[in-house]
Amino acid sequence: EVARFTEQVYELFPDKWGDFPLGNGNWMNSDQLQLNGGLLNGQNPYNVYGLWNSQGMVSPYYLNSSYGNYSTTINYGNTSEEKYRGSFKIDVNYKSHNFFAGIEYMQRTERSYSVDPMELWVRMRGLTNFHILQLDMDNPQFGNDTINFYRFYDGQSQQHFDINLRQKLGLPVDGVDFILTDSYDMINNTIDYYDKDGVMHTIYAGENLYTMDMFSVDELLQDGGYVVRYMGYDYLGNKVKGKQGSYDFFTNRTIDAYRPSYLSVYLGDKITWKMIDVSIGLRVDNFNANQPVLKDPFLFYPAYTVGEMPLVDVGSNTTASHPDNMGDEYVIYVDHAESPTEITGYRNEDTWYDADGNEINDPYLLDRGSGVTPLLVDPGQEQVNSNAFEDFKAVTNFLPQINIDMKTRFGNAYAYYNSFSRNPSYFNIFRPDQYYFINTVGGLLNNPDLKPLGISKLSIGIKPVIYKNLYAEVGYLGVFIKNYFYTARLFGAYPRDYTTILNYDKVIPNHNLIISLNYFSPKSSGFGAGSSFTKSFISDQDNVLLMISDFVLNTHATFNFGYGRDFILSGNKALRAIFENFGIGVYHQFRTGTKLPVKSYVEPEYLNSPNFCFYNLRVEKGFYIKPAGITASLYLWIENLFNKQNLFYIDPVTGKPDDDGYLSAPEWQNEINSQTNPDTYRMLYQYKLSNPAYYDTPRIIRLGLIVKI
Repeated sequence: EVARFTEQVYELFPDKWGDFPLGNGNWMNSDQLQLNGGLLNGQNPYNVYGLWNSQGMVSPYYLNSSYGNYSTTINYGNTSEEKYRGSFKIDVNYKSHNFFAGIEYMQRTERSYSVDPMELWVRMRGLTNFHILQLDMDNPQFGNDTINFYRFYDGQSQQHFDINLRQKLGLPVDGVDFILTDSYDMINNTIDYYDKDGVMHTIYAGENLYTMDMFSVDELLQDGGYVVRYMGYDYLGNKVKGKQGSYDFFTNRTIDAYRPSYLSVYLGDKITWKMIDVSIGLRVDNFNANQPVLKDPFLFYPAYTVGEMPLVDVGSNTTASHPDNMGDEYVIYVDHAESPTEITGYRNEDTWYDADGNEINDPYLLDRGSGVTPLLVDPGQEQVNSNAFEDFKAVTNFLPQINIDMKTRFGNAYAYYNSFSRNPSYFNIFRPDQYYFINTVGGLLNNPDLKPLGISKLSIGIKPVIYKNLYAEVGYLGVFIKNYFYTARLFGAYPRDYTTILNYDKVIPNHNLIISLNYFSPKSSGFGAGSSFTKSFISDQDNVLLMISDFVLNTHATFNFGYGRDFILSGNKALRAIFENFGIGVYHQFRTGTKLPVKSYVEPEYLNSPNFCFYNLRVEKGFYIKPAGITASLYLWIENLFNKQNLFYIDPVTGKPDDDGYLSAPEWQNEINSQTNPDTYRMLYQYKLSNPAYYDTPRIIRLGLIVKI
């Protein structure tokens, strides 16, 4: 599809040498071709009004969890994972006890490599001829009526790829021949170039002219532009043997594989005593990412703390002391990195203070025109290196498990406490290249210091028998989440702000009251019904992270005509054929909307998405084919029976899912009317707002057959 953009230019204007740009010719050179909409290798077509991609556009997305930078959907790559796992378990039964214990260890080695072919073409074109773009003005070449200038050869700026390309083509490495990289004919193995006099030549280039080893590693890393991404492989895609140094990238551009380890030890006992079942145990999980992490997520360069500089002279020829409430670990901030003249403030973790020790919310209040600047240990350090990092500190979680069930003829009572951990698996791999190119790299930066997510659940309740087959339940469910993963923007970080994944520094408590009432028919025929509701008690701030409904009501009602002796219409063969084992059920759910944050520069504000409400219907007819011994069930399942429009999201300005107020706002009308076609722009903008992800499932009808042999 992308090739058609260029093909159509040639079809519309077939004459190469013409009166450009009047219409007879348009491709005397690549610049003219691009001006008329043609594309060179690796280029994408223009988008439409900045709203929609054109046909064939390669859209950015997160390639995988190893990177955290944008790549393209077209890529070549390899991945490799080695996993070593060992476990041992023992069970011992003694009287009413069942003792158990075990240990498990796992070591992983993850490698990955990818190449962006779109960017590969663009990079190759930019590296070739880069050193001969200027004219040699000191050596004019006199003709009959003109003065010509050869291209100026600048050996200092000649790129590694350019040297290798000229050697492959048999051209002088220090020559000024201008090579047309896009003219390479992969079928006839030819390529074009202009000699020093501007005469074009076509020469035989040999098979497979372009190879990855023609580039240097820095040419492919492109200052964080990334033509290649790798870890555990070299930049050419060869698997690196053995463990590499964690900081080798800063000297030789090698990135080691990701090598996390996991150890778990557990023990417990299951006891049955009269009407009580008890299971008690303890699991100890240890996770070690085995990789470097930033000593301070706000600093990529070492800076002085109050404890290291109790008395400071920042250029004013006077020695100053710090405010009394500043701790030894507080980082000092100044007005300028290389020549500071005053202290502007302090920081302790993510809490900021002004020069007088007063807590502030905005770190930019410390900016005196050179950014939010710490008092650097080495102001002359040009690149991030190993002095900004320390080893990951292994995390150990103690996870108790207690389950108590008491059964009586009047009902049951229970008390459960269960906890578990989940190791980080996204955007947590140490990428030294991201830090090295921090001033140019984009996207989400990995956080190698992510700790395992911890979840504990406490359930206490009773399930009394109200009357015969009518049961109730009243219970409490507490869910406590530790080290929750969330996306954050680190404002005031040095040398620049960046976005990453962090662990939430507080335990998120979610208290729930659960009440239910259910009736079960003792036979295969008859009615069944039930209703349950859950009320959550959680703060708005925490709910924005979890996005859960704070009230959920589930109700169902079923009826079945039964089968065999339970069939309620016995005596009529026709009715039995139609209604035996015929059932119908209606299921309803209501839940409140979730919290949506509203941009506010004063106090946090929240908006509720609309409430959810829907009905599902299930109709089922069972059959028994006696000669074949086959049981079958034909069912009709309708989700969202009344096609209720339920919304996950509404705009905080308009309260609608498909209107953000932009098209009708008076302050934006001049911008809208200045578009190439305002009506088309409005239509395409409205389409952009119609996001299917904002809507829950519409009515879905399923007809199915279940056969059991």
